[in-house]
Amino acid sequence: EFVHLLLSQASAPLPAWFEEGTADLYSNLSVARGRASIGAAIPTHVRAVQTSKLLSASELRQPGKSSEPVFYPEAWALVHYFSLSPEWQRRAAAFRSREEFLAAIDADLDSAIRGLPLYVNKIAPVVVNAPSLRRAPVELSDVSTNEASILHAEVAVSTGHVEVAEK
Repeated sequence: EFVHLLLSQASAPLPAWFEEGTADLYSNLSVARGRASIGAAIPTHVRAVQTSKLLSASELRQPGKSSEPVFYPEAWALVHYFSLSPEWQRRAAAFRSREEFLAAIDADLDSAIRGLPLYVNKIAPVVVNAPSLRRAPVELSDVSTNEASILHAEVAVSTGHVEVAEK
């Protein structure tokens, strides 16, 4: 759900399949011994992509398709492919904006869907060094409702969400 919160802060809405697939991609993120593992295979999703009739690109773009049983596995596999496959990691360096990246994905969506059943057979997580976190002492204290409202407004303003602060 944290990923949904982060994605909801985007300047423009993302396609539903991309948002849900991204949330699933990070659902099994693990951090151990200074290393983060992202994108490990989700066995139920792999099986669904291999054995189900996948939605077409035009079906994925339609509102309400998230009720289809294959929607989440397919969205996860697509986001994995577009985010972590070596081919798309090479291509990503050329994109100058989020819009350019999303347009390229949209143009390649049908082709990517056709290749998903084979792609999921070779999914492997990407492992990166996790940044070290210096542990600073944390102080907790009770705050009044008014103080909490002021703090909430300050965070909203500092993150560019003045409309939230005004409430």
